[in-house]
Amino acid sequence: MNDIALSQRDPRWANRDLGETLGGKTIGEAGCLLTCLAIILRKVYGTDVIPPTLNNALARASTPFVDDDTLVWDKLWPLFYKFISSYRQDGSFSISGLSDLMRRGEVVLRYGNSVHFVYLESIDDGVPTIIDPYTGKRCSDIGVPTGVRVLNTVHIQQPTMVGLHDRSGGDWMVCNGVKGACTIPLYVKHIMDDINPNYNLGLSYMITADVHPIISCRYHYATDDGGAGTSPPASMVSKFENVIIKLMEANPGCSFVYLNEMNNPREHSCEDVLTPSWYVESYNRLWSRKPELVYLSPGAIDPYNAESDAWHDWRVTWRWCLDNIKGADFLAFHAYTHGPGPIIEQITSTQEFGDPPLLGVYYDMMVLKSQQDIVPARFVDLPQYVTEFNHFRKRDGMLGWDRYAGEYMIKCYEFFSKQGIVYATAFRYNFNQWRLDDKSSVLDAIISYDKVIRGLS
Repeated sequence: MNDIALSQRDPRWANRDLGETLGGKTIGEAGCLLTCLAIILRKVYGTDVIPPTLNNALARASTPFVDDDTLVWDKLWPLFYKFISSYRQDGSFSISGLSDLMRRGEVVLRYGNSVHFVYLESIDDGVPTIIDPYTGKRCSDIGVPTGVRVLNTVHIQQPTMVGLHDRSGGDWMVCNGVKGACTIPLYVKHIMDDINPNYNLGLSYMITADVHPIISCRYHYATDDGGAGTSPPASMVSKFENVIIKLMEANPGCSFVYLNEMNNPREHSCEDVLTPSWYVESYNRLWSRKPELVYLSPGAIDPYNAESDAWHDWRVTWRWCLDNIKGADFLAFHAYTHGPGPIIEQITSTQEFGDPPLLGVYYDMMVLKSQQDIVPARFVDLPQYVTEFNHFRKRDGMLGWDRYAGEYMIKCYEFFSKQGIVYATAFRYNFNQWRLDDKSSVLDAIISYDKVIRGLS
């Protein structure tokens, strides 16, 4: 990557429009905060993003702008997974105070009545260095700032944030003021078959409410659910990938997970076997085309399955996939306990499989650690999400959530927090045996936990 420093007056983009619509102010005239944000993204993500590209992506997201071309700082951080919150305060700050803020995240200094913003790059031995986006140059004279804007980064340890499966689960979170994430299974074949497809999923209201959409891209339903498989047949791969790219372009600020439990034969296409090499090649094509402001992860594997001859011991084949994909923005995992019922002791049980090929793999929720342990070094600092968890069976042995699993739910989140998980989405809000929408005590526990971790109770 080139130097992170940028100038809003660079002739390549100084006269480009700032904001959501044509006309009005230009980046050269009023793009100092936008340029500071581009500088921050270049540093944090190691990307070569430039102001006009970032402006277009933010414009598609809509939520960060008001009055066409005014960026709202507090609406920016939910669009970027490496930021966990934002902070703003007006007034003067000492050098030691600014140093404290830099330990929390990325700092922008404000001058005047929001007239100009600069990026605070470093403070060494009490001497600050800023990048002034007006000139694109570094200097140590910071003058007298009148305020700060901070994007707090994920390296600060935080409790795991709650989440639910299904778009209706995200709607429930929004309605109840719960912050976190929502995993949305998306069966792309329905869009591929549509004569006039709409790629915009209309999820900006979730992002605005601090409910992060995690879109799990699948071809169709699993074969044992009467579908064609969650991976596409070979004849449909190119179209499938193209539609996913269009979905990414139309839904900035969202995370995307590519396919689901690829090592489980029930997920494979009715026509073709999904192999590790097939998966890596397809994923890498998506990664190479991924637009700005969306985040991509390989799909979670089924940590309890060894039925596929192509995958067998997933510790070997999944590690091979992670070693050969070109990159990832986060990692997705699945983990469960087996019951019967919500047995809290099973969350931290160290019981293992006793036979090959899964000999030594943890049997219950600790299977999360079995997956974390094989993550290659280049990915260990990525955000990690649990995109599916539950207890398999109720007390009566039937599949599904027990209606009295509230304490179990909280203990799961406490366990995930110790494992460094950013989001964990319970499977699931409605549909099939694991529906939670009719289990008010479990949902009440989610609300209670969310309030505790956010300091609201």
